[in-house]
Amino acid sequence: MIVIALKGKIGIFGGITYDDEDTIKSQLRVKYNNKLLKLLKNNEIDPDTKNFITLMKPMIAGMLGEMGDNMQFYLFKPNEPIDVYKKGELEFELGDFVSTNNLPLGSLLEEKKCPQTNKLHNGKWKYCPFHGGELIQKK
Repeated sequence: MIVIALKGKIGIFGGITYDDEDTIKSQLRVKYNNKLLKLLKNNEIDPDTKNFITLMKPMIAGMLGEMGDNMQFYLFKPNEPIDVYKKGELEFELGDFVSTNNLPLGSLLEEKKCPQTNKLHNGKWKYCPFHGGELIQKK
């Protein structure tokens, strides 16, 4: 799993001081279903993945400027395959920042339809947030 991380402090006039790669690496943790994923060392990364990252870094820096230039790529090896379509939990921790993502990812699921209005809603939802009726799969 590739994780792109960035950490910095915004000054009083909007300038950003970014943390370096080693600082981020020492604070970054990723868990899948409460199991810590192993951060791969450089010698554990295959050449194709290294080439991909080498190509991506300047593109991101070109698109996002200094912010993109300070984005760091890290590779983690999960203990089990991560299935974003099944129920689970993916947690990212960087210093005091923690983000927990409940799986499945609603953005990847097919939308469901409200039986009353035919309006489409998040595929992760079971009930219409407006009418309370059970959402149905699109056909």
